[in-house]
Amino acid sequence: MVNILCALKAEAEPIVDHFRLKQIRRRSPYRLFENHDIQLRISGVGKHCMAAAARSLFAHQTDRPGAGWLNLGIAGHATLPLGSICLATKVTDGTGGDSWFPPQIYRWAHHRREIVTVEQPESNYPSQALYDMEAASFVAT
Repeated sequence: MVNILCALKAEAEPIVDHFRLKQIRRRSPYRLFENHDIQLRISGVGKHCMAAAARSLFAHQTDRPGAGWLNLGIAGHATLPLGSICLATKVTDGTGGDSWFPPQIYRWAHHRREIVTVEQPESNYPSQALYDMEAASFVAT
């Protein structure tokens, strides 16, 4: 089983369409889509929303040990072309300063970058990192 969390519906739609995920109606504040191999949850924007959605999705994993987890979404960057695909090599909480290093378990031919998670949308991009609003919460949770 692969668990995917996206903050926004627009981030999730291409994945839902590609893998033909079906929406599951549950009493939950989060939209959930799944097929026999993949579960995708839309968290909403920000660290608190992502943490709550990740905990909620994890709570349903008792019968699926060894599941994979992905946080997919849009991030800002100073110079990368729009639509570039990147893999996180380091995730830093821009507020608290904590950092995590996601395992690099396969070869990746595209860009690799640090992601800095911020509280508000970033427009100045003070470093060569990607900037988002959820990644640090995802890896911490």
